[in-house]
Parts: sequence; C-alpha cells; structure tokens
Amino acid sequence: HWIDAGLPGAGNILLFNNQNRTSAGEPYSSIMELKLPLRPNGSYDWGQEAEVVWSYAADGFYSRILSGVQRLPNGNTLITEGSHGRLIEVRPDGEVVWEFVNPKTVDGLIRQGDLPIAYHPDGATLNLNRLFRVRKYPPDYPGFEGKDMSPGERLVD
Repeated sequence: HWIDAGLPGAGNILLFNNQNRTSAGEPYSSIMELKLPLRPNGSYDWGQEAEVVWSYAADGFYSRILSGVQRLPNGNTLITEGSHGRLIEVRPDGEVVWEFVNPKTVDGLIRQGDLPIAYHPDGATLNLNRLFRVRKYPPDYPGFEGKDMSPGERLVD
C-alpha cells in the first residue's frame, strides 16, 4: 500500500512480505517500508533499487497468505497476520503496542489468549480464524455518522 499524504512515510510503500526464509529454510514474514528512487521529473527510476527505510519481523511472525499493513497517523503500523487471525500495532522501534486474536472460528468462539484448534505456528495446517485485512478508522470517520459505535456485550467470558 502507498502511505497516504500527511502520514509518517508519506509517498513510500508498505508491504507485507510473506516469502522470507531463515538460513535453515524456515518461512517467516516481514513488513517493509520502501522508498522508491525518483528521477528529477518525478518518475520512478526502475534501474535503481528501492531503499528499505523501515522493517518489522519477529519470532513466529508468519502468514503465508492474506494479511495486510497500514501506517497510522501516530507513526505506528497496524499489521494483519491473516492466516492466524491476529492483529498487532507496532511502534516505529518494533515494540508491540497491542495485539488481538480473532475469536471467531468455524467451530465457534474462542477466548482471547487461546489458540484455534487447528493452529500451528509453522502454518502447515488450516487456521480457522483467518482475517483478510483490517483497516483502522478514526472515531470521526464519515462512514460512522449516524451509527451506534458504543461497545456491545463481550463475545466470550
């Protein structure tokens, strides 16, 4: 995704890279912010490599499909680890601010902190609480106008 004007890193590209390999051949994912090389006329110079200006990776962070990433106004980055139904917000220094695991599975609801029955960190089997991509919107987002946005009941005790 292009980082929108007015946000930290505006004009750069954020991508969810799900094709990394450790030296032992184990898969892992990473987030990369790329600054593309520009010519003086504003076009891209495809003869030069993009500069990686920020990245995020962590032990066990892997989603072989789905997923997404969004830069937030405060400079943090919202990451959807889609295969595992996991959302995290990370600071520019890589510190996780908060984490949420989708409790809705094909078998019903799970408690926060519990893992879906078919969860395997190596991603070898189907995870039952997948998410496609999440976007964070401010409370004054026009699409919320006239909608009751007050919290509802807890999904699971």
